[in-house]
Amino acid sequence: MNLVSTITGLPYVGKTTIFNLLTGGHAATGAFAGAEGETNVGVAKVPDERVEKLSGLFKPKKTTYAEVTYRDIGLAHAAQQGQGISTQKLGDLRSSDALVHVVRAFRDPSVPHVDTTVDAVRDLASLELELLFADHAVVERRLERIEPELRSAKGPEKEAREREKLVLQKAMAALDTETPLRDIALDDEERKAVRGYRFLTLQPQLVVANIDEADVAKPDAVLAPLRAAPRHHLERLEPARRRRRARGEEERSDSGRERERDGGTRKRAARSRRGHARSSARSTAWATASGVRPSVATRTCAASA
Repeated sequence: MNLVSTITGLPYVGKTTIFNLLTGGHAATGAFAGAEGETNVGVAKVPDERVEKLSGLFKPKKTTYAEVTYRDIGLAHAAQQGQGISTQKLGDLRSSDALVHVVRAFRDPSVPHVDTTVDAVRDLASLELELLFADHAVVERRLERIEPELRSAKGPEKEAREREKLVLQKAMAALDTETPLRDIALDDEERKAVRGYRFLTLQPQLVVANIDEADVAKPDAVLAPLRAAPRHHLERLEPARRRRRARGEEERSDSGRERERDGGTRKRAARSRRGHARSSARSTAWATASGVRPSVATRTCAASA
């Protein structure tokens, strides 16, 4: 089993140092200029005592441990949001199984910060927003292209496209409110419908705070704001979620009433047809007994509900 994790973040936050620690690599640090540098790739074997015990019992010719492939990808500090990830780096990010977001929480005047001041929560939000913009662009383009496909599709293919469109619309509504797709409820069928897009905000993520050595003994003061950030984000989203849930229940209620009205209409139409059929049958029987051939007007015609 080989998992791919991508280490990413703003320039000069310690991404490459963490990459070297995990992989035993010797990638250059310091001069590595974030988004301008090349992507570093390394592999780390995952030690497992269970594998060692099994290897001792069965004496295989070769013992293979699970591996994790790490990529070290720097993002640019864009003047405008949505411009910090190049096309090539987007491809590397989307082909990952998980993202490792590195944020800077250490204070070192010799290492300049791209935003002048050190603020880990702000940097995390900035990085998350870049990923949101990237996913939003994918959903927007796909929704534009799916309409002509729906008009020409038939049968199961059309049903699949309609299901995909509904999931994409749900994703667009979340991204419009700056909500990562991992924070919305998607069932297995919905995830399957959009699996091929490899949405960045749907991937599992690990946030790594690079702190000062002086804070190692008491990290809570630095980490508490980072831990609280997702909770505050969810609390801010909860009213909107309740409104969407209420609208959904209202829509379901309206559609239920429409179904009831349609059902009542169909029942009345069926009763009318049955009454008309009985009347026509009586007219036909009378006409036949009288020796008169019934005309087309006296015959009943099945109508589809």
